[in-house]
Amino acid sequence: MSLKIITVTIDVLPAVVPLVAGYLQSYACLDPEIKEGCEFEAYSCTTTIDFDEMCSELKAKEADVFAFSCYCWNSKLVRRVIDSLLQERPDIHIILGGPQVMNHGPNYLDPKRPHLVLCNGEGEKTFRSYVREVLSGKPDYHNVKGLSFYHDGELITTAPEDRIVNLDEIPSPFQTGVFPDDAFYAMCFLETNRGCPFKCTYCYWGAAVGAKVNKMGQERVKEDMTWIAKRNIPCLFLVDANWGMLQRDVELTEHIAACRKDYGFPFEVHFQSAKNSPARVSQISKILADNGLLGAASIAIQSMSDIALDKVGRSNIKKSTYKIHQENLDNYNINSYVELLWPLPGETLESFRDGLSEVCGSRADSLIIYPLLLINNCELNENREKFGLVLAEDESNMVGEDQLIIGTNEVTLEDYEKGWGVAFAMVLLHNLRGLYCVANYLHHSRIRRYGDFFADFAQFLTSDSPSSSTARISEFLTTVFQPLRYDMVQAYGRLVHFLCHEDRPAVDNCLREFVSSQPWWNDTTVQALLEADLLNRVYVYAGPVRELESDAFTHLQVLATEETGYVVSVPLAVQAQLKRILGQRMSFVGGVTRIKHAQKQQPLSDMPYGSSWHWNYCSFRMITSRYLTATWEDAQVAAKVA
Repeated sequence: MSLKIITVTIDVLPAVVPLVAGYLQSYACLDPEIKEGCEFEAYSCTTTIDFDEMCSELKAKEADVFAFSCYCWNSKLVRRVIDSLLQERPDIHIILGGPQVMNHGPNYLDPKRPHLVLCNGEGEKTFRSYVREVLSGKPDYHNVKGLSFYHDGELITTAPEDRIVNLDEIPSPFQTGVFPDDAFYAMCFLETNRGCPFKCTYCYWGAAVGAKVNKMGQERVKEDMTWIAKRNIPCLFLVDANWGMLQRDVELTEHIAACRKDYGFPFEVHFQSAKNSPARVSQISKILADNGLLGAASIAIQSMSDIALDKVGRSNIKKSTYKIHQENLDNYNINSYVELLWPLPGETLESFRDGLSEVCGSRADSLIIYPLLLINNCELNENREKFGLVLAEDESNMVGEDQLIIGTNEVTLEDYEKGWGVAFAMVLLHNLRGLYCVANYLHHSRIRRYGDFFADFAQFLTSDSPSSSTARISEFLTTVFQPLRYDMVQAYGRLVHFLCHEDRPAVDNCLREFVSSQPWWNDTTVQALLEADLLNRVYVYAGPVRELESDAFTHLQVLATEETGYVVSVPLAVQAQLKRILGQRMSFVGGVTRIKHAQKQQPLSDMPYGSSWHWNYCSFRMITSRYLTATWEDAQVAAKVA
């Protein structure tokens, strides 16, 4: 008997190397009978694929076995595809695996479908045993460890399979020719170890949270990295839970940098940093940044509330490590962004604002607020009632099974919405440098803290009689941004495009109206810094800057508008504040400065407007604000250099 096996990967991003499919195939083919008797093919698509198109393509392959990788972002689509496949060919074999479905047999299996089975836990061993049974022609799934299935109407779950301790036991799919030479890949995931020693209750990292970390051999990992570089794959994503936790991660990072020098690839590297190793992670970030491989270093804090961190199992992750890492990155002039979740159990609207004040006050370049999602198998599921979790499902979503947490014991629905209003204000005023100087001055002068300042702006947008400019922004948030919180990449991308390009004049007017309406407006330093902010606000695309009305400036004098910036006269009384706030971005010593906006961005004309790629570009620009922020140079020196 021979089998045709299709491994199905449905990713969020296009052209991703199907790593899981590669592992399953390479490990299964260690069995000579499977290698000889099975034909493997990897099918990959994105979550945006047309449903009928996907079903037609899979049916046309006339396979005997389909293996689906299931995650919260694709599992509803997988359900629908399976229904379509089995309606036409009820005799085919289907195996499901992945963190969304494991241990949830009753939710994904059907007594009327005896050849629909589910893998619980790490997949390689279970998948090989499963394929061996199917290949026999008379499969007895009772012989397969780590499997759930229905037999004579009864749900059967076999004994769990042991984790693979020596990951080199899995042949490298990169080195063994699993991935075809003519395939185009834009991104590659790579794991060098499995497991995470932490027990964050909202996470189910690789089905191995709070588990021993098992490693792949260092030389094997280097060979895989070299393969990725030689294949000209531009983006490498290291999917270890804690990159930088091991000393060898520094050497492996150096190898990636060497690959970039030798082969020109990859272009960029992403990773989840180790939680309690700030010195090593900072060293890794510097290696990548020095070699042009790091657009921004992520710092996953999730919350600054000790109560919230304790409730979600992160009390053993020291907040002090964040501050050390942030200081190191700042000294290295490396762009960073802090990741927070809203709303975690134990977090209040007040503590959320306090956290923003603390993080922004420590000079974080950017922050990203993610919604808190409830996923299958994570410990948070067991505490729904205890934490008072309120869920909202998007019934229009026909692809994923995301469950959005919109309330807790501490956060009402009203608080939840206010929290997102504060998050939006932070994106505009801090990340995109809308009122960066004003906010910094008010916070450090103890006039108004960052979190309260952001809340003031959010409240301003809901005023009873808004101007046309303010109404435009408020309408955008209500009609576009809020419903997109299920897809934060697209939501933030559209937000950045709107604020920095599409309606830039309205945003400028709104910022003026907000600041001039506040009780601290009579402070002349605030007035001057507002003018500095209007000149300094980032551009998301390369191209000429907006020409500003010179009579709109009272304290700073715009002497000329150039293609990439402005020539401005700055009063002596303001220069000291600007130097403190802008730091390395400001180098002028005289009274006249040339404000040069970065041209590292891409022109809007170079990208497919409105596509997922476009929104992803804009979203990423939001977390690279250090590199996009203008430089303030001495006009005479800048002229000589030019």
